[in-house]
Order: sequence, then C-alpha cells, then structure tokens
Amino acid sequence: MLKAIIVEDEASGRETLQNYLSQYCPKVTVLAACSNIKEGKSAIQQHDPDVVFLDIEMPFGNGFDLLTSLDHIRFETIFVTAYSHYAIQAIQHSASNYILKPIDIDELINAVDKVAAGRHELNTTRILLENFKNQLNQDTKIVLPVMEGLDIWILDALRRTPHPSHSHLYNSLAWIERAAPRRAILTNMHIDLDYQTVRDETPEHVEPAFDGMQLTRHL
Repeated sequence: MLKAIIVEDEASGRETLQNYLSQYCPKVTVLAACSNIKEGKSAIQQHDPDVVFLDIEMPFGNGFDLLTSLDHIRFETIFVTAYSHYAIQAIQHSASNYILKPIDIDELINAVDKVAAGRHELNTTRILLENFKNQLNQDTKIVLPVMEGLDIWILDALRRTPHPSHSHLYNSLAWIERAAPRRAILTNMHIDLDYQTVRDETPEHVEPAFDGMQLTRHL
C-alpha cells in the first residue's frame, strides 16, 4: 500500500483526484487532502507519506516552495498541473512523474504504478530539488538589447529570493537598469514582497503594482 497526501488548492480538484484514486488505484490510501502549502507541509510531517500528489501553481506560492521548505524528503512526488510548460521540462529531466489536468485515468494509474515499482530505488523528488539548487547556484547571464524609447515595462512573477520558475526582485531590477525604460511596473508579487518595502527599495521610476492601478501614457 502507498500512503498518499494530496496538496491542491481547488476543492473540485481534490475531490476528483480522491475519487479517481479510490476507484482506479486501490493500492493508494489518501491520508490527507490539503488546500495550501502550509496544510501540506503539516500533513507531510505528521503522516510521513510514500507519495504526494502536488499541484504546481497555488495561491501564496507553488509546489516547489513546499518541497524546498522540507528538511527531509522520504516520499515521491506526482505533480498534478494544468501547466504544460516551465517546470514540466525540469520535472521530465529528473524522471519525476506528472499528470496534466484534466486528469487522464490511464496516466494516473501509470504514475502510481511507477511510484510503487520504484519505492526502493533512487528518490526522484530529491534529484529534482538538487537540480533546482544547482541551477540557482549558477550565474545566469541574460542579454537584453537597449530598448530605446520604451515608456513602460511591466514585469511579473517576482520573488524576493531566487526561485526555479520565477524571476526574483534583484534580477528584475538589473534587467530594468539594462533596458532603461522610462517607467517599470512590478506585478504579481509573491506574499514575501509587500508594496511599501519594495517601493522603498526601488528607484523612483520603478513601482510595484497595486489593485486598481491604471497606467496612462502621456504623448
């Protein structure tokens, strides 16, 4: 038997996955179904699962934030995501399992069978995290042309610290300096970036977005 935990922010997604596992994967016992990273971390620490079904994109962080927050990983991960780009390539390179939404039952069964068959082999979740850590420790050089006459540049998906799939604040500020727009707007900031702190840390022409913000170009 495989002890399992589901971490998925959408209630319908949790319910569908639980139903599919109950009907088509009898070797899996779901011990907890969690709606966010905090609940997921607590459930993992409490139950010591064999496998975690993990959504990639969730409010206030993503599945990789959960994995990197854990001191010890003794489980395999099956990523469940609607996103077929970005992290999927890294997941494939580490031989980890993923299922695209909407869930295909055959894909689910195959992913569970792979985890069951490889329980005593090399942990692919740890390999994935090692790949990300190595990537973050490398110097990344991005070549940007000077975009003359650029009035407004909007950048999103910002984190304060380096992240495997999102730009972080100081990288973005370096890009802004290189591209030299007249004004830059930082959007979709993570919870660890609050408006006033970012405003205090950035140049006058760089501004974090806020709800209801309107941009006007003066000709």
